[in-house]
Amino acid sequence: MNKRKSATVFLKVTLSLAALCLGLWLGLNIDSKPSASPPTANGAVFESPRQLTAFSLLDHRGASFDLPRLTDHWTFLYFGYAHCPDLCPTTLAALSVAKRVLTQESPQTPVQFVFVSVDPDRDTQERLKSYVAFFDPSLIGVTGKPDSLKALSRQFGASYHVPKDRAEGYAVDHTDVILIVSPKPAFAAVLTPPHDGARIAKDFRGVVAWNEAKN
Repeated sequence: MNKRKSATVFLKVTLSLAALCLGLWLGLNIDSKPSASPPTANGAVFESPRQLTAFSLLDHRGASFDLPRLTDHWTFLYFGYAHCPDLCPTTLAALSVAKRVLTQESPQTPVQFVFVSVDPDRDTQERLKSYVAFFDPSLIGVTGKPDSLKALSRQFGASYHVPKDRAEGYAVDHTDVILIVSPKPAFAAVLTPPHDGARIAKDFRGVVAWNEAKN
């Protein structure tokens, strides 16, 4: 097996383990639980969304991105990095499709899409700005100090690993999950791969309707 194939196998195994860890984390650490009758979704919807705590990052325009930026509208969060060869572009393309569908069908529902880069050394403000614009002009790119990124990712159980030996073209392992945050703001649902734009929009409408029915 050549080095490229070995690296691909290693990445797939790593991501599978990360997804398993995410599932275990959700089961053991989130004080919310899957509803007895949740809406149909490709992932998990929580009966009692978990309230988020303060954090501090910067968006691709250099503005502060903190807890108030998640308030009063629904948010899709995705943790990744701009040099990602496959998972990130595929998922962001699916989110772009979901945004177009939701804008047409549910324009009254305030929604924002956020790409959180866990690779701040390479994903500078300018790099993020051009990267997110490729997928959608309204997509928000966010990053920050490693400790701040870890603090936010832990609230969602979103795992990733930046190698210490950062050779040229290094890869960052990360979970391929889409996180849905309610306007409270609270962690309301997680969508697992494979990601499809139309299905993401459908699942999201179910999450919104279900949360509104409870309130």
